[in-house]
Amino acid sequence: MSATLHTLREGRHVVQEEVFVPRESVDLAVVGLGTAGADALITAARLGLSCLGVERQHGPGGLMTLGCVWDYYYGSSGGRWQELDEQAMLLSRVGNYTQCQKNPEEGRCIPGIVRTAVLEQAALKAGAKLAYETTPCGVWLDGNKVCGLRLLRRSELWDVAAGVVIDASGGGAVLRLAGGSMIYGRDWDGAQMAFSKTIGDLNDGLARGCWTFCGFLSDPSADELSRAILAASTKSPLKRRYGNGRRLLYNGAVLGQREEGHALCDEMLTWDDALAGKTPAKPLFYTFTPQDLTNMNGDYAYESDTMIDWRVLCGMQRYGFSAALSYDALLPKGLDGLLVAGKIMGLDHDLGGGLRMERDFRKAGEAAAVAAVLAKKHGVTLRDVPYDELAAELRASGCLNEEWRCGIADLHGPRQANGVPRPASLPTTVEEYIAALSKDIISYRWHNSDVRLPVEEQSPVLALWAARELRRQPEAVRKAICDGLYAEMSKDGPYAENLAVALGLAGDNRACAQLRRSITSPRPVPAGVYPNRIKALCLLGRLGDCEAVPALLALVEDYAETFCADLADDGPYARANHVNNALSYALFALAAINDRYQPAGLAERLRQWAQRPFVLHCGLNGDDRAPMLRDIVRRRFA
Repeated sequence: MSATLHTLREGRHVVQEEVFVPRESVDLAVVGLGTAGADALITAARLGLSCLGVERQHGPGGLMTLGCVWDYYYGSSGGRWQELDEQAMLLSRVGNYTQCQKNPEEGRCIPGIVRTAVLEQAALKAGAKLAYETTPCGVWLDGNKVCGLRLLRRSELWDVAAGVVIDASGGGAVLRLAGGSMIYGRDWDGAQMAFSKTIGDLNDGLARGCWTFCGFLSDPSADELSRAILAASTKSPLKRRYGNGRRLLYNGAVLGQREEGHALCDEMLTWDDALAGKTPAKPLFYTFTPQDLTNMNGDYAYESDTMIDWRVLCGMQRYGFSAALSYDALLPKGLDGLLVAGKIMGLDHDLGGGLRMERDFRKAGEAAAVAAVLAKKHGVTLRDVPYDELAAELRASGCLNEEWRCGIADLHGPRQANGVPRPASLPTTVEEYIAALSKDIISYRWHNSDVRLPVEEQSPVLALWAARELRRQPEAVRKAICDGLYAEMSKDGPYAENLAVALGLAGDNRACAQLRRSITSPRPVPAGVYPNRIKALCLLGRLGDCEAVPALLALVEDYAETFCADLADDGPYARANHVNNALSYALFALAAINDRYQPAGLAERLRQWAQRPFVLHCGLNGDDRAPMLRDIVRRRFA
């Protein structure tokens, strides 16, 4: 067969001239039998394709089985995965297994060992072949079409021809070997979501996944990844002391890497588009999810403006959003015969912090498998698969259900009869905005699933988000609301700062005077409220308020000590975290103003400040964040 072997050597893509003599040939090869890949393999085999599943671990399921992350949440119902979960729930009840929830019929938490058995048996029963403890080390290409794999198990190499390959490996093993492109982490420094180590332990007679954050990885080398795994294995929770009937049951075999890069695909889905309600041309399913970006150090100043708006300026943690996965986000640019599913799908860093729940990946695996089936049925390339037929197949299984286009909704709020959350009600009149913003804005923690808070009436959080969305509204609508907010803010009442933040989010420069007062004469911060003074730092930079430069510069040169002196110090590094946030937002604000106006002497004073020695231990593990602050000056005031 005419083909060239593509591989990686010392991290660089190389092409080797060899003769492709495959040992076997299959319709579909699925690389990575984790959350997405296992369902892709089973779906395709049940639909009649000859399939080979390749997995470096010793069983299927990935994080949801071998990784001890059994207790999943959110996503949307519908899809072929539900039948497999029903089998797992039945087996967990009739077999002699330790349960991980008091009512197994809920299906919220299924023991990993049970799911492993169900997935493996389903794949074998459907006729799929399984290659465990196996990894791809080369990809065969005919032009730009992936047509086969070179596999390695222990010391044995063998070649397999495949009509289609699905790369469901977390790190994009096939894509990278084939020379495809990936993007990593956030724009500022490539930092990805934090990874974790999880174990299963016995707690009150139930098997529970117990995890801890272990740091960040961004496109790690083999040595770096090995060191990270070893370091994670020596941290809590593995070092827990057990007693009173508790004991260790399982050691997670899969590192909890929430983000490992995203393939550059025909369509790159963005979180901002999802929040704006934009629907891709070829949706595969709709999901409902929280923004679960695991930024364990809280340094959101380095994230996108959209992330800052959601997490910091508005405080939307108790709300989720709906998003759609597009078929074109499974098609890597420049390559044919290859689909990507799971963590490496064509999403931006922000959307990857939400569209990554178990159900999302399992649906993506199903959709990729159906596309492979249709490509063979019609004898067409993956890009020419008839979308109408693909959508019909996914609707029939319940995977694609437009009812889940619910927009923004309370994560703990009421649901409709079909299980879809009721969309949140945003203010539309000036009176509704003012009523909502005339109260303290509490910072909620969505992930505490044991707490079911009542639905907020006249939510100040939603009012801030609605003010942000005024930028998408016709100018007459935006002006009418902003005029009313400005008039109320001018009364200088107890919640004038809230109103100024809302005006700033709407892009109205009349907020600047009050925002400046928020940093020079800040008001006391009630318990549980994120400081408006820190929000003001960010907004003054966005609004390009040159009059704020003296106050911002004074804050930086004082290392934010006076600015943060009265802020709560209720935990390890709590005060230092406030200082780090204040300095980073102030530096980025000064950089934005400098880009527009170049105030005399500003850049030189900041360069001198960055040369002075100082340390700032903060974040979850008390790392020194001063180098990151100096880096802002180095990069933005060169």
